[in-house]
Amino acid sequence: MKVKILGTGTCVPSLHRGSSSYLVQAKQLNILIDVGPSVIRRLLEYGVTTRDIDIIILTHFHVDHTADLSTFLFVSNYDVEARTKMLSVVAGKGLNDFYKGLIAVYPWITPKSYDISINEMPEGQ
Repeated sequence: MKVKILGTGTCVPSLHRGSSSYLVQAKQLNILIDVGPSVIRRLLEYGVTTRDIDIIILTHFHVDHTADLSTFLFVSNYDVEARTKMLSVVAGKGLNDFYKGLIAVYPWITPKSYDISINEMPEGQ
């Protein structure tokens, strides 16, 4: 297993720290934990595209942990090569509403060429 720290900062912009995100590579899975601002760019710096990510885990819904989720979903549809493999998004209570809200504001992030699984974990899990 490999863990790449993409950012450990907050939502306050800094030239020295990116917002929270970690890439965990285990066996054949690429797991992105949190999707703070500029995380998509940080992935590219490591040679990883949005098409390579299998699972996104959101630890909580603060903006410094979720801001690039809409960017991630947009890129999944409109990158040079569209995403085709399944994407799972996992988070706690509120994920379904959060995702529906993003789709309502940004309808163009609705998956076009891939399936998405929105997995809201029960409280206490």
